[in-house]
Amino acid sequence: MKEDDLIFFRDRFRAFSRSYYREDQKEQKNILLKEKHSLFVAENALAIAKGEGFGANELMIAETAGLFHDIGRFPQYAKYKTFVDKVSINHGQLGADTLIAERLLSRIPQKEQDIILNAVRFHNAFAVPESLNADAALFTRIVRDSDKLDIWRIFCEYFEGSDEERADATTLGLADGPIWSEEAVTTIMSKQLVNLAHVRTVNDYKLLQLSWVFDLNFKSSFRLVQESGIIGRMAAFLPVSDEISEAVTIAQTYVKNMAI
Repeated sequence: MKEDDLIFFRDRFRAFSRSYYREDQKEQKNILLKEKHSLFVAENALAIAKGEGFGANELMIAETAGLFHDIGRFPQYAKYKTFVDKVSINHGQLGADTLIAERLLSRIPQKEQDIILNAVRFHNAFAVPESLNADAALFTRIVRDSDKLDIWRIFCEYFEGSDEERADATTLGLADGPIWSEEAVTTIMSKQLVNLAHVRTVNDYKLLQLSWVFDLNFKSSFRLVQESGIIGRMAAFLPVSDEISEAVTIAQTYVKNMAI
């Protein structure tokens, strides 16, 4: 990949996302949410790749994969008016299909196209498929970490902001209230990833996001989590209980140890 390719991809992403702009204020907030998110994920992917000592070409691949990782969100929302995959379509697969249909990657070598397509296709999978080759798996993990880092930002800004500023798709339409799943808490205490299939409430979703620290892949990712102070910010939105406090402490300690 060349620098001109990266500039081209930035321009094409901007044009593609803006083609989905809407006059309806509610819909436009959700489109802008994903546009901004994609740009931040690209920045995160570049930061992680730099932190891991990648070369110039690999840095551009990482940034491009991050930029396009959620390209499927735009046609998904246009058709279904939701970002919930289980009631619409798998946005990772749709993103890969969209990149192919729009020939957005056609100017770079096929090997690089395949790496980016797989990173987009599997960035939202519960786990990275073992069938992926080493390069595809590496960049898929970078995008997955980058995505988590920015979803944490979005989630915190959602709860810290006013009702007028909030994009309603952020909490996936989940029921809100002072309840949470014991299974989610015990899963975190076991240092495992909470399964989205078990999420029923907004508090469950908060705990799921807390559990994402156990699915990060790079020291650079853990360092970015530490620098952002995101775990402490997330903890402020969780209910007050001894077991939740213990779960938060476990997550914070894990991040601290893995960043060394």
